Amino acid sequence: MQCILGLPPMNQMDALAPVMHDCFTHRPDLTPYAARPASVPLDELNKKAAELRGKERERELALLSLKQDFRDADAAEEDALNRILWHAVKGVDMPYPAHLAGAHGRGLKARGLRHATHGLVAPRD
Repeated sequence: MQCILGLPPMNQMDALAPVMHDCFTHRPDLTPYAARPASVPLDELNKKAAELRGKERERELALLSLKQDFRDADAAEEDALNRILWHAVKGVDMPYPAHLAGAHGRGLKARGLRHATHGLVAPRD
């Protein structure tokens, strides 16, 4: 959108993001498509943690998700939420890529950073 409107990047992440030219075409493809029906019941709620059977990791992640604070933006614990989402999408047996966690995939401590209430800060000497 910024390119379309001729706006400069808002931050370094914007400046380094690839432009999405390859996602668009000058001529639309108006070929009809067949919508696939939902494969998961849309009115089904998550089971209670006590009802989870089978893999212990599923129960562990369910209990961890209950501990997260979703009342305010960015109040949930980042690493825990990332792990919950990873396993929800990839499955509980898919190893979490911990080497990519934290600032730029190197972890906060290795970068000399720590979490503060609003963003990251460098430790005091």
